[in-house]
Amino acid sequence: MKKENLLKCLPLAAMVILTACGGGGGNDDPDRPLNTTITFMHRNAQAASEMIDTFIEEFNEIPGNENITVVNNKYSGNYDQLRDQVISDMGTGEYPDLVECYPDHVVRYMDFGKAVNLEPYIDNTNYGWSQTDKDDIVPAFLAEGEMYPIEGVYSLPLSKSTEAMFYNETVLFNPTLGEALHAIDSEVPATINAAYINNLTWEHFFDHLAPAIMEHNESLPEGSKIIDTTAEHYGVLGYDSDANFFITLCEQYGYGYTDVNTETGTGILKFNNANVRGLLKDLNEYANNHYLATAGTIGDYVNTQFVNNAFLFSVGSTAGYKYQQQNFDDQVGAAKIPHAESGALKIINQGPSAAILSHGDKDRELAAWKFYKFFAEKEQNIRWATLTGYLPVRQSVYTMEEYFSYSDETGKADASVDKLAARTATYCTTVSNVLYASPTFKGSSTARDQVGALMTNILKKPLVDATDSWILDQFNTAQSNILLAM
Repeated sequence: MKKENLLKCLPLAAMVILTACGGGGGNDDPDRPLNTTITFMHRNAQAASEMIDTFIEEFNEIPGNENITVVNNKYSGNYDQLRDQVISDMGTGEYPDLVECYPDHVVRYMDFGKAVNLEPYIDNTNYGWSQTDKDDIVPAFLAEGEMYPIEGVYSLPLSKSTEAMFYNETVLFNPTLGEALHAIDSEVPATINAAYINNLTWEHFFDHLAPAIMEHNESLPEGSKIIDTTAEHYGVLGYDSDANFFITLCEQYGYGYTDVNTETGTGILKFNNANVRGLLKDLNEYANNHYLATAGTIGDYVNTQFVNNAFLFSVGSTAGYKYQQQNFDDQVGAAKIPHAESGALKIINQGPSAAILSHGDKDRELAAWKFYKFFAEKEQNIRWATLTGYLPVRQSVYTMEEYFSYSDETGKADASVDKLAARTATYCTTVSNVLYASPTFKGSSTARDQVGALMTNILKKPLVDATDSWILDQFNTAQSNILLAM
């Protein structure tokens, strides 16, 4: 980004940070021991927090790090509350040096002039990443840290995840089901297997597979149905995130969601177009036919209904795989979400990253960078990934013997969380090259909220009332609300 244009659109505090970070990124003498205290603030579960304690101990054993005190601050609220707490603490100076965050949080920290450009640290020849390190980080994760309205790298991957389509393998792989579905619609194969489910398009799913499943289900007597139609909410497929569903469809079909003006750093809204509106109108029909539901339309996580046989497919976070199998006697599989027939497979890159916040002290910044760098090393990343279920951030971890063992189903009980963990890990190795992230800008968090609500409202609307003019009004309202936040 051209600096003269950048400076026109930034708050004064942000310009101060840009100027401060334009040099070498801290102490250039790697042999000079640091004597400082930093805080790492996060909201991980207890077991993960205990592993962070272990990492801190190991970090302090490295020569030169003995006098770096890393305070493990485990926050008990949700991510938005963590963000708000950090911003509140900026008034007293008690905010963290290293913080778990989402991209929209970083934009807020930029507004306060606290987000540190990590490029000088990453590129430093003494204590930065080597080219081998840079090449080892999953490209989509690294790219996300550059998708800000200010040029530079302002976040790095910490606990990344994506989405998978979990499915009831016990029901779907029953040979009699495939034969019955094929008899209803010859486009559905007589044998349902993992290869078929892993390569579905949305067109095939909603035009052939879902209608055949519902027709077959209606023909079954009570007590034998494969989808429990007595449940308050039921259907063929449930999608846990209305916003993710909306944004992913825009990405897959190439219809446009948002973008950033590289000259001004302001957001550009692209989703309010005839193609996206037509797509949502089609989804309304599918929802009314019980082919589709979302967490927004049912007012609950889809997995809670999935494990009670109200859905056969459940799209959710890979980090939450255990909730798709806990207390469920049927075997669950993990597959890629369907893709657009006319477009490429794209799956969302999600999960928290890490940002370094400035206290005007280069030693603290350098200490925070050194601890993050240690945290993201291969030896720590494999332990973090296998404990938490998050994706490895290094490509080399996917080929480690420990990860192969973690993703090996051998000896793991059927319908167990451990077996689904192995399946999910195996799945994750196949999708790192199709992950996408949306650009972040002032108002991008509101955009996400608004399109999620848009998806919910349109899917819940009775078919007869979901007219073109009503849908256009919904889109226009969402767009207006986003513009107010930009």
